[in-house]
Amino acid sequence: MHTYKNRKPIVLLILLAAALTPLLAGFPVCAADNDKITIEGTEFLEMDLEALLFRGSGNITVKGENLELTGDKLVYDEQNQLLFLEGNVTLSQGDAYMEGESLVYNIAEERGEIVNGTSYLISEKIEGTVFVYGEHLRIDSGDYFIEDGRISTCDLSEPHYHLAVKKIDIYPGEKMVIHGVRFYEGKMPLFYWPYLVIPLDDRYDEDFTLPEIGYNAEDGYYFKHRYKYHLSPNAHGSLIYEYYTRKGLGLGVDHKYDHDTLGGGGIALYLLPFAASKYFVGQLQHEYEAEGIRFSTNNSYTRQYVDQVLEQNIASSTSVSYQAGGTRLTASFNYGLERKGEESSRTWSASGSWRQQLLPNWMLDLSSKAVAKDETTTYDHLAETSYTYNNHRFSLAVQQKYNPDLLDEAAAPTWKSLNRLPEVTWQWTNPSLLGLSFPGRFQLSAGRFEEYPSGVATWRVVPALELFSRSWRSDFGTTVTYSGNVSSSFYGSGQSLNAAYGRVGITQKLTDTTSVTANYYKRLVWGETPFRFDRQTAQDLLRGTLRYTKRPWTVTVNTGYDFLKDRYETLRTQVNFSSATEPVTAGITLNYDINNRRFGDLSANINYKPKSDWVFSLGVVYNIQNKQWKRINGKIQFDLAEDVSLSYDLNYEQTKASNKLKQGKLTVTFDLHCRKLEMSYDQVRKEFRVQYSINAFPKLPIGYSTQEGIRFFKIEDLKDLIGNE
Repeated sequence: MHTYKNRKPIVLLILLAAALTPLLAGFPVCAADNDKITIEGTEFLEMDLEALLFRGSGNITVKGENLELTGDKLVYDEQNQLLFLEGNVTLSQGDAYMEGESLVYNIAEERGEIVNGTSYLISEKIEGTVFVYGEHLRIDSGDYFIEDGRISTCDLSEPHYHLAVKKIDIYPGEKMVIHGVRFYEGKMPLFYWPYLVIPLDDRYDEDFTLPEIGYNAEDGYYFKHRYKYHLSPNAHGSLIYEYYTRKGLGLGVDHKYDHDTLGGGGIALYLLPFAASKYFVGQLQHEYEAEGIRFSTNNSYTRQYVDQVLEQNIASSTSVSYQAGGTRLTASFNYGLERKGEESSRTWSASGSWRQQLLPNWMLDLSSKAVAKDETTTYDHLAETSYTYNNHRFSLAVQQKYNPDLLDEAAAPTWKSLNRLPEVTWQWTNPSLLGLSFPGRFQLSAGRFEEYPSGVATWRVVPALELFSRSWRSDFGTTVTYSGNVSSSFYGSGQSLNAAYGRVGITQKLTDTTSVTANYYKRLVWGETPFRFDRQTAQDLLRGTLRYTKRPWTVTVNTGYDFLKDRYETLRTQVNFSSATEPVTAGITLNYDINNRRFGDLSANINYKPKSDWVFSLGVVYNIQNKQWKRINGKIQFDLAEDVSLSYDLNYEQTKASNKLKQGKLTVTFDLHCRKLEMSYDQVRKEFRVQYSINAFPKLPIGYSTQEGIRFFKIEDLKDLIGNE
C-alpha cells in the first residue's frame, strides 16, 4: 500500500492498476466509454494496489467531462467503478446542483444516491431558486429522483412554506414531476394535489389548473376541477368536471394533438346539461406547415338560452398560403354569426391572391376579396402586372372595387362601385433631365373608368408631379421645410379637374430656449369631374406653435386658423416638468375655444416616486365651462412599516348619463419574506378580499372574498406558469 501526505493539493490520476507507480503525481480513472475523471485531495491520499481501492480526505474534488463532485472523504473502487464521498458533499452536473451528507456513485453506469440531499433548480417561469430536499436522492444518467421530499422557494433553513411530496422526478433543464403534493404553511396543511409538473424550461406552455372552490351571486357555491391526461407526447389534454349549486353539473374536454405529417391543434367541448341556459361551447383549432405550405383554422360555436331566448355565436377563421421560388399564393375565409332569438347579424369575408415573379423585374399580381355584412356585400378584384427598370415602373391594371363605406352604417357613401378597364401607369422616381434631378416622383396614368350608380363611363388621363419633403437650414436658426404635389385629370367627357397642394413649414429659433413654428397647408381645386370617387376638397389652413424649453420645464402653445371655415382651432397650452435628477414629473394642459371665447377642459397630472416601491400619481380632467370633473385617475402606494405597504387605486369618470366610479380599491400588503398577504376593499363591488400568495408563484393566490367566498387559483391566471402531463 502506498500513502501520500501533503499540505498542498495532490492530483491523483488513476490509469490502469498494472501501470500504477508511487512515483507518479496523478492517475487517470477510466469511466464509462473511456471518459476520464481526475481526483484531487489536499491532506491524504492512499492507494491499495491489490484491491484497487483509493482513499482520500481533505477537500476532495472529482472532475469529469460534465460532472464535478466535492466532499471531505473519498473511497474509490476502481474494479467496480464505485465512488463513495462523505461530508459536505456537492454535485454539479449540467443545470443541476446538489448538496448532501454522503454520496454513492457508479461512474460507469452514471447512477448513484445522495443521503440527506438538497437540490437547487432554476426555472424561467418561477421567481427565485427552487430548493428540493430529500433523505435519499437517486441519480440516473443525469436525472434525479427523490422519495418523501420537500420543495420550497423559501431560502430559510426552516422554510415558511413547503410542498411535502411523496415522490419527485427531476429532469434538469426540462421539468420536475411531483407526485402526492401537500402544501404546508408552516406546519399547517392547506391543500393536496396528486400530480404536478413544474417546468424548468419554456416548452410547457399549456394551461394548468388546481381545484377551485368559491361562491358568487350568479353561480352560487361552486367546485371546479380539471384532470390532466397524457396519452402520449402528441396527445394530451384535460377532462373538466365542475359543479354549481345554481347551474348543476359542468362537463368538458380540452384535447391537444400533434401529428408529424398532418400538423397539430386542439379540440375543446364544454356544456352545462342541467342548467336553464343549456350552455354549450365547442372549439376547433388546427395548424399545418411543411415545404412552403401553411394552413391554419380557428373555429368556435357557442349556444345558450338567456331569459328563455336562444343565443348563438359562430366564429370561424381559416387561411392557407403557399410560397416557392417566385410564386406566392394565399387564401382566407372568415365567418361570424350573432343570433339572438329572431334577430341575427352575419358577417363574412373571403380573399385570395397570387403573386408571380415572371422575370427578375416583372411581376404579376392577382387578388380578389369579398366582404359582407348582413345583406350588403362589397368586392375588390384586381389584376395587375408591373415592370421595373431602374427608377421607372410601368404597370397595367384591371380592377372592380366597391366602396368600403357601404359597410359603415354611420357613413353616407356617394358611390357604390368602380371599374378600371384598364389603367396604364408610368412612375418615374427622382426624374432627371439635362443633368438636373428632381427630388420627387412623376406619374402618368390613363384608363377607362365606370362608376355606379351614377352610370358614368369614360376615359381619364392623369399627369401628376410630387415633391418629396425637403428642408433648408440657415445660420440664423431658421429651418424651412416644404413638400407638395400637382395633378390634372382629363376626362373623355371634355371635363377636367386640377389640384395643387403645398405645405410650407418655418421654424425660427428666437433664443436658446425659445422657438416658434408655423405650418401652412394649401390645396387649390378647380375644374370638375364627372365621377364622384375622385372628388377633392380645397384646404387653406395655418397652424402655429410657440415652444419654450429650459430643463426641467417645457411650455408649448399651439393653435390654428382655417381660412375656408373662418374658424380658429382650439388654443392649447401645455406646461410639463420632467427631470432626470428629480423623482417627480408633472404636466398641465389648458384648452381655450377662441371662436366662442370660453375655456374648455383643464387636465393635469403628477407622478411622484421617491423610492422604487413608493408611488403617488394623480390625473384629473376638469371642464371649466360646465364646472364639472370629467375624469379622475390616481394611485397611491407607500410603506407603512418595513414589511407593510398601503395602496389606493382610483378611477372616476363622469358621463352624460351618470357619474361612475369605475375603480376604488384600498389594499394593505404584508411582506412575509417568501410569501405575501393582501387585504383589500373594492368600493365598486363592495367587496372585502383577503389573498395569500407565494412570491415564486405570484399568479397562484389563495384567497377569501365577501363576493366569491374561498378562492384558490384563477384558471385564466395559470397560463404559462406550471405545466402538466
